[in-house]
Amino acid sequence: MAAGTETLTGVNSYSGATAIASGATLALSGAGKLTTTTGIANDGTLDLSSATAGTTAATITGSGSVKLGAQSLTLTNASGTFAGALSGTGAFVKHGSGSLILTGNSAAYSGTTEVTEGMLEVGDIATPTAKLGGNVLVDVAGTLRGHGEVMGNVTNNGRVAPGGSIGVLTVGGNYTQGANAALSIEVSPTAASELVVQGSATLSGVLAITYDPGTYSAKSYTLVSTSKGINGTFSSVSRTGAEYIGTLTSSLAYGANDVTLTLADSAPLVVAPTQTSIYTALGTSAILGVQSQNAALLDRVVRISPATSGSPYGWITATGSHTNVGGTNGEPGFQTNRYGFLAGLDSKYGAYLTGIALGYDHADIGESVTGDSGTTDTLRAAFYGGRAFGPVIVGATPGGGLDFLSQKRPFGAKGTAEGDHIGQEFDVGGAASLPMTLGSVTVTPRIGLRYAYFHANGFGESGVGGQDLTVGSDNVHSLQPYVDVAISKSFGDALKPVDAELRVGYAHELLEAGRAISVGAQDGTLFTAPGTSLPRGYLTAGASVTMHPLKNLSVSLNYDGIVNTTHVSEQRASVHVGYQF
Repeated sequence: MAAGTETLTGVNSYSGATAIASGATLALSGAGKLTTTTGIANDGTLDLSSATAGTTAATITGSGSVKLGAQSLTLTNASGTFAGALSGTGAFVKHGSGSLILTGNSAAYSGTTEVTEGMLEVGDIATPTAKLGGNVLVDVAGTLRGHGEVMGNVTNNGRVAPGGSIGVLTVGGNYTQGANAALSIEVSPTAASELVVQGSATLSGVLAITYDPGTYSAKSYTLVSTSKGINGTFSSVSRTGAEYIGTLTSSLAYGANDVTLTLADSAPLVVAPTQTSIYTALGTSAILGVQSQNAALLDRVVRISPATSGSPYGWITATGSHTNVGGTNGEPGFQTNRYGFLAGLDSKYGAYLTGIALGYDHADIGESVTGDSGTTDTLRAAFYGGRAFGPVIVGATPGGGLDFLSQKRPFGAKGTAEGDHIGQEFDVGGAASLPMTLGSVTVTPRIGLRYAYFHANGFGESGVGGQDLTVGSDNVHSLQPYVDVAISKSFGDALKPVDAELRVGYAHELLEAGRAISVGAQDGTLFTAPGTSLPRGYLTAGASVTMHPLKNLSVSLNYDGIVNTTHVSEQRASVHVGYQF
């Protein structure tokens, strides 16, 4: 709605969103209620103070104000960011598994906020001045975190996590933690999250400490500080990221007004990062994609092309594949779903066949063990050429590509570490074939060698504070000699023949198969991040059917697979369309 005031006195059931523009007021009076199924985009004023009961919506966003009066606002699927301000004495209830971030100043609010599930964040790292007045009740499935201030009391029956990354959450009143609740604290070599309580703190339940990667030495951290005293202790302490701490020993000390974590001993403790194998998985997936294109072009140049000196032959191949690379040396494997196309133009110059090809593919990479994932989008270009020497056809191809890469490492409620970077690739190969006609069947043995190189630039992650890493460059080399044989036969009449082909082949990786790159923690400590190795052997089998619906047009349906001999298998289907101009 535009500027002015709109007053609703009935129960509404419209299905559209509710939008309140800057300078406008949407007021509820008497039995008035908003629809419960859509969100409120509030850049003006939402006034519930004259209603006889509260209202329910999916979520709220924007930078406007909410005047609750003595009524309640219940959000059924709260997520996103609300930069506005609450006021009044009514209840503010957050349902839903999503995350709602409050970045405004709601110091004028004195009611009770209830987090029944999902996460409520009071102030992100960019808005530490955010305030939420009144008391906050965190239920069993709820999480309260943030860098701002809750001005009243906090009763924690679920989880409270100061900061988001490492930071301070301030409680203006008292803090009470239930027997089944948790206080989550993130610790790095230089700092720790802290709960600052201006009243008293009554402790129970779990203290859940997460150590970020880095090099630790003897140091003390204040985890909880109060102005009016500590009552009770945590019933248990869990530690993530430091299953063993070498000669460093950790201890908690409960003072009159604080809880302190101390790491003692002079020897440093190094806590290695986790979930790092996704970095090498992207590079391994990329090199497999390069070699797949290399093989496809080499297959073209050692076949007899329909192109003639005056009539070039254009073609395009659309491909979809699923690849599974198994884990090795204790590192998890991954799966790649890839789709894309490669298109080219064959031209004949005397006895020589030449061509240029352009392509694109997209790959989704996922590790089922870790939940980490990544994507690659690749633009490729290549030249190819060949000629016949008697019955033998020889050919070669050089090519290159530009890769756009991204990966995600989720860490639950703490967030997801993400990073984007660029890669480059180069490939070259040569092959020879000898088609032999045996009656009505053509048998074609082929032999070749293909080389591929992939380089990914270094990059830095963001999204999870202390878990974010600086990732070094990745370089992968692959050299594969290969042999295969194809058996083909034509059926039907001469005008519209149908060609069938069966093929089997084997390629072997000759270069170093180990995979690892360097990563750096936030404090500069460097680690080696290994991943599953490159497969060594590629036993392939495939079949295709080619039809000629028109004299100059051919359509092929192809299926190829890699048999799992050295922790890699693949299923690949493609459609090839060619036209002689």
